[in-house]
Amino acid sequence: MLTYPYNFCKDLAKLKRQAAIIGWNQALREVIRPDSSASWQFTKYLIIGFTAVLIFYATYGMFRLLVETILPGSFTNQRLSWNLLSIFLAFIPTNLFTYHTNRRWVFLDGKYSQRKEFILFTTGAAISFFICQFVVFGLIHYTIVNDFVVTFSVILVSTGINFLFRKFFVFHG
Repeated sequence: MLTYPYNFCKDLAKLKRQAAIIGWNQALREVIRPDSSASWQFTKYLIIGFTAVLIFYATYGMFRLLVETILPGSFTNQRLSWNLLSIFLAFIPTNLFTYHTNRRWVFLDGKYSQRKEFILFTTGAAISFFICQFVVFGLIHYTIVNDFVVTFSVILVSTGINFLFRKFFVFHG
């Protein structure tokens, strides 16, 4: 992880050389394969993660808008409860999206049956989720940051935990 920028630059230079020889289409096909180098894996993980963040915030925002429409002032009066529930609900579609995209483009599957793999993937995400709930609790109770900063903090913490768990315990690295 600490050498990621250096390795990424080396891999990018290699991609450019390969593209000059075999063409960009073929060179990029090599990059999107799950057995690509660790720096490409992490780059794809970050791109998928960014997309997952959009899904997370869209789900979180839609639920928040729905609750505020039905019960005005809910997020102000019971901030912790509604944030915990919103984050939990946003976790579900985000986890489904990240499982399928990570399985297809980031990591090599086949270490376990698809069912066991999904259970382990979701277990790791749930562990990360519960750790992040403590982050939410701490940020809401002990700071004055706004709710979107709280959820962004959750995303940062869960990204690190999930990548390591998925790379070393769920999929073939």
